[in-house]
Amino acid sequence: MQTLGVLLHHEERFEEARGMLAESRILLQDCGDLNCWANSTRGMNQADLSLGRYREPAARTVEVIDHLPILPLTEYHIPRTLDLCARILLETGRHEQAAIAFGKAADVPLPGDTIFGREENQDPVRSGLEASIGPEEMARLGAEGAALDTGAALDRFRGWLLEVAESH
Repeated sequence: MQTLGVLLHHEERFEEARGMLAESRILLQDCGDLNCWANSTRGMNQADLSLGRYREPAARTVEVIDHLPILPLTEYHIPRTLDLCARILLETGRHEQAAIAFGKAADVPLPGDTIFGREENQDPVRSGLEASIGPEEMARLGAEGAALDTGAALDRFRGWLLEVAESH
């Protein structure tokens, strides 16, 4: 289900992808596969964002952040979660916060080769920030984000995402 959800998302069949990933998320949580649960959650969030939904992805991203201390493969989950934080903040009009989150996301590498790179998430955020606040302000705020300790950054972004979850 998870793989089919990801493939449907890449075909831009977002509603179908969301359904598959929602079901996958529940099954994976029930069986204790937190790694794949986090991946399904992130995929479901991306599908919801593509459908113009913000509250639920923000709340679910907070849930993933809360689980990071016990997730395996955090070297993959942290950068992808940071990418998603930046996207949610950008798409909800929190451009300065998005630039800080994007700066931290860009500072945390994703190790090794993966099937889906980060470009599909980072490129639209980068171009959206450049268009909304300009490259100079984006660079300044991005440097502020990059300078943050990863744990402190995730705590800050968690708070911002809770605000999104409560306001949308």
